[in-house]
Amino acid sequence: MNEIEYKIGVMPAMPQLMKLYKDAEWTVYTADEALLEVAFQNSLFVLTAWHNEQLIGALRAVGDNATIVFVQDVIVLKQYHRQGVGKSMLDLFLEYFKTVRQIVLMTDNQYETVSFYSNCGWLKTEVFQLQTFIKPL
Repeated sequence: MNEIEYKIGVMPAMPQLMKLYKDAEWTVYTADEALLEVAFQNSLFVLTAWHNEQLIGALRAVGDNATIVFVQDVIVLKQYHRQGVGKSMLDLFLEYFKTVRQIVLMTDNQYETVSFYSNCGWLKTEVFQLQTFIKPL
C-alpha cells in the first residue's frame, strides 16, 4: 500500500469533496454543493489526505490564527477509518497552529466520534468546567 500524502492549502475538486462527504453521509453539506465550496474556500486552513491521487480525508478550520481556531470538519472515507488518517490530520493541524492559544472542536455525541477524539488526546469542555452554547436557526 502506498503512503498517504497530506497537503496543506490544496482545494480538492468538488466531485472529490462531494464523494468524501457523501461517504460520511453528511447530508447537510451534500445538499448544497455551492455552499460547501464556499465554506472550503473561506476556511482559514484546509488539510487534505490523499492515497494514489484519491482524496481520502479532509480537515478544515476557521478562526483568527492568533487567539482561536475552530476545527470545523474532520472527515475520512470509511474504508480508511482506523488507519491513522484522522489522527495524522489532527496532529499536523495542531503542529501548524501550535502558537494559537485556544483550539476548539464541536462534534456530535456519538460513541465512535467521542472515542476517536478522546483517543487523540482531546478533552471534553466539562473537564474545564466550561459550557458550550449554540444559537439554533
